[in-house]
Amino acid sequence: MEFVVKTAYDRRDIRALVRAYAWLKTYERPLGKLRRALAVLAGAWAAYAGARTLCSLGDMRTEIDGEPGMFLAAVVLPGVGLTVLGILMVLGWRGKWLNARIAWNGYREKETRIVYTLTPEQFYERLPASGHRLEYTLITAVLEDRERFFLVMGTQAHILKKSDFVEGDPENFRRFICEVTGKTVKFVT
Repeated sequence: MEFVVKTAYDRRDIRALVRAYAWLKTYERPLGKLRRALAVLAGAWAAYAGARTLCSLGDMRTEIDGEPGMFLAAVVLPGVGLTVLGILMVLGWRGKWLNARIAWNGYREKETRIVYTLTPEQFYERLPASGHRLEYTLITAVLEDRERFFLVMGTQAHILKKSDFVEGDPENFRRFICEVTGKTVKFVT
C-alpha cells in the first residue's frame, strides 16, 4: 500500500500545527490538564479582580493623602496590571494566534509544493530542490484534526492535508500510520 500527498502549507496549516502542538504539550504531560485548568482559573480571577478594581474607580476618591499620583500608583496601575496578567494567563501567556503568526513569519518554504510518499518501508519527503528519506521510528506522535494529519518528530512536524491525498485515502492512512509507527492517532480538538 502506498500513500502520496502533494501539498503546500498555508497560514491556516501553520495555525493548526501550533494548536496541535499546544494540545500535545498540555494533554500529554503529567498533570497537564490540571495545570492548565488552574492557570485558567487563576487568570480569570486576576482579570476579574483587576476589572473590578477599575470599575470601582467612580466610587473612590481620586486622591490619596492629597496626591493624585498616589491614587494612580495605588489603584489604577494594580487594576490594569491584574487585568492584563489575567488575560495572559487565560490565553496561556502568549496566545496561539501569536505563536502561529511567529511560526508563519519564520517559515521559509511558503507555498512550496511538497510531495510525501509513504510506503510500509519508507517515508519520503520531496521538495523542488531536494528530497529526504525519513524513518518512521523518529515519529513521536501522530495527531489528527478535521482537515489534516500531523506527523510529529520532536520539534518538527509534517502536515498531511486530507484533501491533498493523491494516492490512498485518509481512512486507510490512519490505520496504515498506526501499523508502521506503533503510535495511536490522537484527535486534536
